[in-house]
Amino acid sequence: MGDSLTEYTEDLNAIEEYSSRLSPQGLYIAGVAKAKSSTPLAKILKILAFIQAKYEGNKLNDTNKAIIEFHIYQGKIDKATEQLKKFQKTSSKNEEEPPKPQSVQKQEGNSMKIEPESKLSNAQVAEIEQKLLDVIKKLKIEEEEDVLRKRKLQEQKRLEAEREAKEQQEKKNKEEQDRKKKLEALKCGICKEVIPEEEVNPLETCGHLHHKLCLVDYLENSIYEYKFPLVCPSQNCKVEVALADLKSRLTRDQFKTYEENSFKHYIDQNSTDLCSCPNPNCRNMFILDTDQGYYQCPMCKREYCLICRCDYHKGYSCDQWGRNYLNNQQEQYYPGLKLKACPHCRRWVEKEEKTNVMRCQCSYIFCFDCGADTRTCMCKKK
Repeated sequence: MGDSLTEYTEDLNAIEEYSSRLSPQGLYIAGVAKAKSSTPLAKILKILAFIQAKYEGNKLNDTNKAIIEFHIYQGKIDKATEQLKKFQKTSSKNEEEPPKPQSVQKQEGNSMKIEPESKLSNAQVAEIEQKLLDVIKKLKIEEEEDVLRKRKLQEQKRLEAEREAKEQQEKKNKEEQDRKKKLEALKCGICKEVIPEEEVNPLETCGHLHHKLCLVDYLENSIYEYKFPLVCPSQNCKVEVALADLKSRLTRDQFKTYEENSFKHYIDQNSTDLCSCPNPNCRNMFILDTDQGYYQCPMCKREYCLICRCDYHKGYSCDQWGRNYLNNQQEQYYPGLKLKACPHCRRWVEKEEKTNVMRCQCSYIFCFDCGADTRTCMCKKK
């Protein structure tokens, strides 16, 4: 900063020194030359003052002065100095040469008329000066236009940089939004936590994603609670889970349980026409004929009442047999077992560990906690 201040002070001193010897046009030329070259302003002003002094001393004519000043205006200080020396030599040579003899022209009557040597008229000099001034004016305009053009270019570059920065920011924001959407799309439909990419395995029918453990736990509970058909657990999705998805996610034993329970559920849904053998170890299914009153399974050979679906109780009503059976069963079980009497036939049913859904041999399905039909039970909705 110190060097700049020193240079500025020197320039002010130089302008003050030469302001009385140079015209405003000369000072302007010096300023332009300073901007276009590395020559100090003081040296440029000194050269212009020298040119002005030579011009005032008739050592330089208007044309030569204008040519030298034009070189200075272009920032070509060395060329201007060289041109000045050249004009000075020419001027000195002209001063040393003897005056040329006046031209003699014959006139009529043998009279002689002496004419001075021809030179530029004032009008011609003025015309040349005007042309040079026009050139300088044109150069000034071009200089201003060049400055304006550079400013426009800088502004254009600034706007372009701002536009690119804005586009980059918008691109970054979009990428962030896409990343969030992708993470949202990768959230488990059950626990709502993000699923690792190596675990991504959408359901075949609806495309929803779940952790494998979350989905298997949901499917297993639904199978034990006879919640058929098995549908996607994602919110507001009621699409049935494809058989291929069940096979790929359930173990062999789990899938076997699914087949058995779904089959039983199908029989229950069609209980007016179909019936399955109440024996849990028998899978025989037959068309229900209530007029017969009882049925003997051809596979396990056991006889069953078609009304209460318990062992055939000839001579007893279903209610009488149920009470007797309940008392007999109660005496056989040890205390501490989780038992519940079937609300339909009063038979004892032992609770399984994984579910509160109780399935009696009579095919009645009820809740262990409240005893209500699982289709109307409100326990899980509390």
